[in-house]
Amino acid sequence: MGRVKSDLNLVNPWKNQQTSLLKMVLYGVGSGVVGAICCAFGMLGGFGFVISALATFPIILASLVSISSGVISYFIIFLLLCVIQPSEAYVYLMTQGLLGVVMGIGFKVCKKQMTIALSSGIALFLGIIFILTVAQFPVLGPSVGPNIGWVVILSILLFSIVYSWIWVIGVTLALNLFQKRELRKKV
Repeated sequence: MGRVKSDLNLVNPWKNQQTSLLKMVLYGVGSGVVGAICCAFGMLGGFGFVISALATFPIILASLVSISSGVISYFIIFLLLCVIQPSEAYVYLMTQGLLGVVMGIGFKVCKKQMTIALSSGIALFLGIIFILTVAQFPVLGPSVGPNIGWVVILSILLFSIVYSWIWVIGVTLALNLFQKRELRKKV
């Protein structure tokens, strides 16, 4: 499959100019955005599921800046969600947040879209399975309980990989568009 071309070259010069104030602003803004997005899940019902999925993007961006920024943001957001939306905190920790951190690390380390999609998809799959079986939280609704069969497990795995693949394509396109825009500004 394709390689991630130019998105990392866009992040690296900016990373070298970071200050501690800029990092605090990055963590604060990312945490606030994700907190608001995850609160929408609880307040908006079915439409909140769609908005809640966007909570992954700030973590991916923070992980692209640096892996430590991504991990710190991941835990700051978890702590914020424990205060404002406790029922969503553990779901975020094992699904959207985990997907964002693994995908951001994948973009920095792997550079192949297929590897990034598979690794982040497997991480998402393991997080969902953990929530369903160990935590026994009905993240997929009351119809899927802790005693799940192979069909459900394979369906979750397939969904996780496809969902991650969609995110990889979307992030790659967004970063490439941003880089083209930055190149136009320089010319």
